[in-house]
Amino acid sequence: KRPSAMPCVRFSLGRVPETATAKDAAGLPWGCLVQPLREIVPADPEKLDVCRAEDVARCSSCGGYINGSCVLERARWFCALCGQGNDLTERYEVIQTRSSMYELQRMTIELVSDSYSVPEFDGDVEGHQIIIAVVDVSASDDFVDAVKSGILALLEALPRTALFGLVTVDSHIGVYHMVNDLPHVYNVPLPAKGHDVEVPLYEILPLASFAVPVATHKQFIVAAVEGLASSSTLEGPPRPKQFGLGPALESIWELLGSDDKYVAARVMVFMGSAPNLGNGSLTERADKDEATKPQGGVPQPLAGSQFYSDLADRCADLSLCVDIFAVSETAFCGLEALKPLSVLSGGALLFYTSPESATLPQDLFRMTSHTQAYSGLLRIRCSSGFGVARAHGHLYADQRFDNLFHVTAADPGTTYGIDFEFTSASGVASRPEVPPTVQLAFSYVCVVPNATGGGHQVFTKMRLETHRLEVARSPNDMYPFVDPEVTCALVVHKIIGASLTEGLLEARMLLQDWLVILSARYNQYMNFGQTRTQLDVGFTKFKNMELLPRLIYALLRGPLLDPILVSRDQHTFLQCLYSSVDAAVLRSQVYPCLSGWQDENTIAEENLNLSLATLESKPHKVYLLDSFTDVFVYYTKAAAGELQVPPPQDCQLRQVIQNIKRQRQITPRVSFCQQGEPRAADFLARMVEDPLLETGSSKSKDWAGAAAAGFHPFLEFLRAEVHGFMQTS
Repeated sequence: KRPSAMPCVRFSLGRVPETATAKDAAGLPWGCLVQPLREIVPADPEKLDVCRAEDVARCSSCGGYINGSCVLERARWFCALCGQGNDLTERYEVIQTRSSMYELQRMTIELVSDSYSVPEFDGDVEGHQIIIAVVDVSASDDFVDAVKSGILALLEALPRTALFGLVTVDSHIGVYHMVNDLPHVYNVPLPAKGHDVEVPLYEILPLASFAVPVATHKQFIVAAVEGLASSSTLEGPPRPKQFGLGPALESIWELLGSDDKYVAARVMVFMGSAPNLGNGSLTERADKDEATKPQGGVPQPLAGSQFYSDLADRCADLSLCVDIFAVSETAFCGLEALKPLSVLSGGALLFYTSPESATLPQDLFRMTSHTQAYSGLLRIRCSSGFGVARAHGHLYADQRFDNLFHVTAADPGTTYGIDFEFTSASGVASRPEVPPTVQLAFSYVCVVPNATGGGHQVFTKMRLETHRLEVARSPNDMYPFVDPEVTCALVVHKIIGASLTEGLLEARMLLQDWLVILSARYNQYMNFGQTRTQLDVGFTKFKNMELLPRLIYALLRGPLLDPILVSRDQHTFLQCLYSSVDAAVLRSQVYPCLSGWQDENTIAEENLNLSLATLESKPHKVYLLDSFTDVFVYYTKAAAGELQVPPPQDCQLRQVIQNIKRQRQITPRVSFCQQGEPRAADFLARMVEDPLLETGSSKSKDWAGAAAAGFHPFLEFLRAEVHGFMQTS
């Protein structure tokens, strides 16, 4: 499959507002999504002159990199970001060669700063990648079996040069020494809360002895993994379930810090319940004050949360990535307390509702098969008049340098949100000779297979992407260039932040108010009139904006803002998921993508509205619905006797499904159903534009009731709110 030509940066507005006044008048958020490791088309060295990263000229004033938007003269070049004149280096002196220079001819480029081959392991971790699996063996046999299957799949995808370590946790830390078919396990008792582990792990096994090379010790690793068993089923008198994750992670942090010459380290935590032993013990609050709070209010932090926040800071300092795979066997895992470990370290946080539903083998294999970026630094440079206000996602700001963000780990799908702000009252008009320009710079380390044969290489790379944008002087100039998926993603980042600080109810109100203000501004500047019936709340003037009210409606109906039916663990999982995926994937989760097919090889329509009326009014025989975690293939009665159920493996429909599965962080469940069958109920439940309840009234008196009544009653309620807002503002 050819790499996509899509850029790494997608803007919410294809044009830059001239001033803050112009932006506020439109009612739109302003920013971009950055997917820095997105797969790109590589340069052809026979057609383009590709240099090393340090040879690319940089501006002496702002530090920006030379690019195709810069003006080059005989002896000087002028920065596209700040307009500063710079002397040309030797590389650019010959005018005739500039047309073949990679950095001047491509919007997105990737350059190498350094590289070396990963050495054979000789007892020294330097230059190697380390993966440590931490398994909760206080959980059930079903849980442990699911984890074992996942780790075995993980081993198949790991580079042969990687080093692997295994730790089990219950009331003890089990440290595995995997040097033969019968691995030895050192069991270290875990202390009560407030005490340290008696013996540091690095004194039991040095890091170079604990983490063994996959290339030469794979059979021993497999033997250790296959021998994992739940301690809850051991013979003897029943024991209370104890899971000391906090002390275990702290001990592993000390072990990795004792010899930190490795290229990258990743700790994968597999847990079945909340930690309840030692530092970091978590208990769900059930006191009287918490129970009497209104649903959707500000959640109180879990006791023990601060321990994991502090540990996350220490892991970030060590460039240690922590992944959390929660396979829930209880009603509570405490993921909101563990979340900082994932966010600051760039790790995954995945939540499965049961061992039976866990797709660990597929998810771990896919995650490890992708190129991973480690020790990343991300910077967004902007031209005069505007800059970066804040960044959202699994990264953190540098404490010394402005507008510099640390990315401990990332994969090709990892996405970050960026909010822009104006830095001068005159906006981008302050320097009319410098058109609005945005440049992404992302440096990172990765381990990839050696192109010339066996083994792996470690590369330090720099990815650059430069965008030059036009100016929008009024809302009328902005609306045609709105990207609804990116706009929705930026709004989601804001409401997630509001839900954490103000509660779910306040986040819902923020979302509702924003949609009212946007609709009012749009109607004012489009001059649709002031009467209620004249208002256009579907943004029908611009095709690109018609999806926006549907996305906001679906968010209000969806699980992210549900204060009743969705647990705290599920909310935490959704917050991490929604804040780290690209705009198209987020859209499929918020408002699933429905397409109609004539047969298994012919797609007829895409992006259909999610309603029963759509299914009844269209002549399609098959519908494909992608709702991120579930993919449905729905056969209408017209397909009966004509089309094979399920479809053949070599058809186009199957290829589309396989592409969806390859692109997902969590493997979606694929279901095939036919019209009239009980199995079709789950598919029909995804038709979110229809009423949630049969008794839903079209004259609802609040937002929740309007959303439950269906999309068209929701628009009518929105129209009334917009009319009232415009009358009073």
